[in-house]
Amino acid sequence: MSTSPTISPTNVAIIILAGGSSSRLGKPKQLLQYQQKTLIKHAVKTALQTTAKPVIVVTGFLNEELVVELENERVQLIHNPDWQEGMGSSIRTGINALGKFETVTEIDAALMMLCDQPLITTEHLNCLITQFYADKRSMVVATAYAETKGAPAVFDKTLFPVLEVLSGDKGAQWLFKNYEKELKVVAFESAAIDVDTEEDYLRLIKLSGNNNP
Repeated sequence: MSTSPTISPTNVAIIILAGGSSSRLGKPKQLLQYQQKTLIKHAVKTALQTTAKPVIVVTGFLNEELVVELENERVQLIHNPDWQEGMGSSIRTGINALGKFETVTEIDAALMMLCDQPLITTEHLNCLITQFYADKRSMVVATAYAETKGAPAVFDKTLFPVLEVLSGDKGAQWLFKNYEKELKVVAFESAAIDVDTEEDYLRLIKLSGNNNP
């Protein structure tokens, strides 16, 4: 699927959620190496090559380390002081920060992505954005994989007030059911590859055809 040339770079913002402590992994997943880049830098590079703008990175546990890691990237870093609450608090932080941008009135939607899905491509992110604009009724466009729906996902600006009050570890998946009639999906099976455990990371490295990170 090709990228629509009519999409303005300022219509969709990307929010990369990178606030967790990677407790299941036992070490910061954001700084794991994959194809000569850290996972967080890999996600940022993928996002920056899309039609979306701005790109926001929500930090938390690793705030100082990520500030250093991304100091030369064209992203806005926002610290979530309540990162221990879970993903819901990072989504809330990102949306609240987006509301303070001067160009917020021009933004149609926010694309939420995670830092631990390194097989996500720029092309897929652009496909999500294209699908969002292709159907005027779309309020949510999610990624379909492994018989489920999840991130990355695009959320219409009319849902920002809902996302702004998320709390705890409650993500935005419940919106998929609440807005089922306005939900569109774009299939991308490789989204199923994420990094939550050491086994996940080793599997990723094996899939990349390289025994070394």
